[in-house]
Amino acid sequence: MHTDFEILGIHIRILANGVQTSKKYEMFEITAEKVGLGPGLHFHRQMQELFYIVSGQVVFTIDNKKIVAKSGDHLIVPKGVHHGWNTYGNDPIKMIITFSPAKNQIGYYQGLEALSRSGRSWHEAIIPLSEQFDNFPVDLPHAK
Repeated sequence: MHTDFEILGIHIRILANGVQTSKKYEMFEITAEKVGLGPGLHFHRQMQELFYIVSGQVVFTIDNKKIVAKSGDHLIVPKGVHHGWNTYGNDPIKMIITFSPAKNQIGYYQGLEALSRSGRSWHEAIIPLSEQFDNFPVDLPHAK
């Protein structure tokens, strides 16, 4: 199985998959070198998302509130809450993201990695991935 992904400058490594955890959660290590990288506002209908900042700084938008998180900070985003994050500050970041319950985010990351390499329009290609993997960008029509 593919255990590492590179998506638009963000490196993702699988720490635990849904099979290993009886679908209770999936856990990933995220690293990035540049400032301003990260997903736009999105939400999950069936999963909560937990973040732990290992090093560096990440700016989160959660329900229209900006939060700058640094090494040692953690955040929990309940299902249905609009959120996004971007790398921030001068240092590379490392954080752990956990999705619970597991809804095959590995498949989602595989799809995003293929999409980022394909040159296809991100906006049109993301809709089927969103529906399949419970990851809904806020700016798309189905994201209500």
